[in-house]
Amino acid sequence: MSLRATAPAWFPPGHPQARKAEAVDIILHPSPPQNCCPAPGFIFVQAAQPLRRGSEVPFARLKTTPKAQWKLASCQQSAPPPPAKKPSSGHSPGGKRKLHVPEPKVVTAPTDTKRALEASSSQAADGAQPLKTDSSPGVESETSSNTTAAQVAHERSLRGKTPTAVRQQYFGLFSEECLKFCSTPLEALKRAWVEEKVIFDRSSCKNGYLNDARHTLKTLRGLVPSSLPGLNRATLYRRLCRYLLTEDERKVNSYPFPDPERPGHAVLFTAENKLQNAQCRTCCRCGTEYPVTPLGLCVRPEQCYYHWGRPRKKFQASGWENLYTCCSAAVGSVGCQVAKQHVHDGRKDNLEGFVKTVAKERSQDAHPGIYALDCEMSFTIHGLELTRISMVDSDLRLVYDTFVKPDHNIVDYNTRFSGVTEADLARTGVTLRDVQAFLLNVLSSDSILIGHSLESDLLALKMIHPSVVDTAVLFPHHLGLPYKRSLRNLVGDYLHEVIQDNPAGHNSLEDAGACMRLVGWKIMEDAIQSSWNPGSPPLLVSSVAQACPWPGSLLNAAFSKPAQYPAPAAT
Repeated sequence: MSLRATAPAWFPPGHPQARKAEAVDIILHPSPPQNCCPAPGFIFVQAAQPLRRGSEVPFARLKTTPKAQWKLASCQQSAPPPPAKKPSSGHSPGGKRKLHVPEPKVVTAPTDTKRALEASSSQAADGAQPLKTDSSPGVESETSSNTTAAQVAHERSLRGKTPTAVRQQYFGLFSEECLKFCSTPLEALKRAWVEEKVIFDRSSCKNGYLNDARHTLKTLRGLVPSSLPGLNRATLYRRLCRYLLTEDERKVNSYPFPDPERPGHAVLFTAENKLQNAQCRTCCRCGTEYPVTPLGLCVRPEQCYYHWGRPRKKFQASGWENLYTCCSAAVGSVGCQVAKQHVHDGRKDNLEGFVKTVAKERSQDAHPGIYALDCEMSFTIHGLELTRISMVDSDLRLVYDTFVKPDHNIVDYNTRFSGVTEADLARTGVTLRDVQAFLLNVLSSDSILIGHSLESDLLALKMIHPSVVDTAVLFPHHLGLPYKRSLRNLVGDYLHEVIQDNPAGHNSLEDAGACMRLVGWKIMEDAIQSSWNPGSPPLLVSSVAQACPWPGSLLNAAFSKPAQYPAPAAT
């Protein structure tokens, strides 16, 4: 066994290791460490200078061990303390191990660099050549620069994947929105070009471009101050007069007309002349006949199973079938919704209490007014009655918005479509007569009312008005009457927006504004078509995008017309 002089050690007298220690100039420790409890008959030795790792103490035999005991006793009595000097290793001259305290530079260095420096310092203390580290400043900067260049090149390659057709499409949409609030077409084109370029430079791939473009388009639509830009109210009124429903169109679409024989009553030219049984009614949701009392209450309240969606033709494995849009069930199946009792419409049955707008005098420069209107109804014991009305002007400013307490008891708030709840009607004291008085004060017979299926709203308001613009007639269904396109569908197709997506129900104020903006879109579109030459090729995106210079290399490929080559010369 060999002795390594790297730490204090205890040996019994006469032990071979104690003899080795005395043979190589061992300085005996003046006193044992405080944390040690030496057994009797043992001696404590400490090396004066640490030997290198792996080196062994040369072996030497001693004849007697009492000499070591005598030296120990003499050292304990008269041995002076050893001179204080800075040790080169982790051992102190007093026999206690000290913690290694690195230099400040080493402490602040990174972990990998610190380990490399510690390894090199330990090897230098042992006399070996220090190791070389790979974390030199030159190598680090070269690696970071190569990584940054690769990332930039990768981002440029991804950005170039945005198709030109997609950029053209959104540039056209930006231009159309900017035209609504910019003073000149050139300013609108510059604004749209800047918006599109910022999105393209900022995005790193196609998906990022699409997300930023949709967000920017929504922001631009929020900047539109009016649904009909560039037109004063007098000019707008003259243009809207071309879209007014004629008398025949109002008769076909069940608009109310004044009854010439009974004042305060209305007449419908499409109403079916069938005998009404006062003791039996037909549910407008499930089609079931149910008995009622003279007051309109159900004799036997029973649950109503119905489909709230409309039947639509869909192609199935067996062919074309009529399926409900709510649950995709076949027509004639049991309803997917359950109500407490049956209800009926009743608006066309009670044609009493109608009022009519009259002509009013106005100045030469004034116009009668342009308003968009929408109403919400709930089911009472006498059918659908008005529970909310909203009206805006041509600048989309709010004119009137209030909840209305019906004249009869409510049996179903119809919240899925009306958005009206019991709490809403508990806070209002406005009645139908109050609403009629306000409308007669604001409107005249020449005022233009805009709405979607406006005959339904006028029946709920019990009002007769001749000057109306109906978006359901302005944008007809391809199958004709009695089919009509929904307002949600029209706004999605022409305005590229989504409305009526609130689970709490429809919002009459939102619907009124959507009708006004739809009519504004129609006016602008017809103005573009009237100024467009029928002999020119069809537009790629829009008339605005056709006249816009595209930046860079896309200038000739984006919106330019096909090149006209000269005819070959005759030979």
